[in-house]
Amino acid sequence: MKKILGSVLAATALAVLVGAAKPANRAGTYDVTGDVIEACSCPLFCGCYFNSEPNNPHMCQFNNVFQFRPGSHYGSVDLSNARVWLSGDLGDVLSSGTAAYAMVTFDKKTSPAQREAIGTVLGKIYPVKWAKMETREDEIAWHHDAANKTDHARMGSGMAEVSLARGQWESTKMPTTINGLKYFGANSNDGFVLAKGTHYYHGEAMKYDLKDMNGFFITVHSRGKIDAPAAQSGRS
Repeated sequence: MKKILGSVLAATALAVLVGAAKPANRAGTYDVTGDVIEACSCPLFCGCYFNSEPNNPHMCQFNNVFQFRPGSHYGSVDLSNARVWLSGDLGDVLSSGTAAYAMVTFDKKTSPAQREAIGTVLGKIYPVKWAKMETREDEIAWHHDAANKTDHARMGSGMAEVSLARGQWESTKMPTTINGLKYFGANSNDGFVLAKGTHYYHGEAMKYDLKDMNGFFITVHSRGKIDAPAAQSGRS
C-alpha cells in the first residue's frame, strides 16, 4: 500500500512540475466574461437586439455597467473584477454601423494597462463606430443580488445610477429570461434576465432620467486571438 501511495504522490508531483514548467501562454489571446447591469430608454424589451434600430428610431439612451469575472484577461493583462461603465445614445443611425455618442467611465481602481485592454475588448463586444466618444474615471459601485431580484450600480460622483427590479409578471420563482438571442459582438451569453430599469446619466454632453424602462442582467463571453501589430515601413 505504501508503494502504491508513493507512486501516486510521485506521479502527482511530476505532473505539477510539468505544468509549472509550461505555463499557459495568454499573450496572443483574450478571454473575458462580463456581468452586465444594463438599462436603456426603450420599453421592455429592447428592440435593438431584434431590429437594426431602437424601438424609438431616433434614440436609445443607455447605461451599461460591466464587472469582469475572475480569470478574464486580454493578453497578459488581468481583468479580474475590473469595472467599466458605458453611457450614451445609439442615435438614429444604428443600422449604418455608426452610433451617436458614448461616455466610457473607467473605475478608478483600474490601471492604464487595464483601461487600454478594456477599451479594446469593448470594441469587440460593441463593433460599431461612434460619432463621438469620451472617457473619464470615477468610483463604480456594482451589486448583483439574484436572490432578491435586484441589481444596482452607482458612480461615486453621482453622475449616473442604475437600478433593476424584476417584475410581478413572473409566474414562478425563476427569472424571465430570453435565451438564444445574440448580444452585439459577444461570442455568447447566458441569457437576458428581464427587469425594469430606472436609471439616469447627468453628463455635460447629455442628460436623461428614465423610470421603469427596459433593463436586464446578462453575462456575456468574448474571446479570440489578439491581432499582431501592423508592420511599419519607412525609409531610413
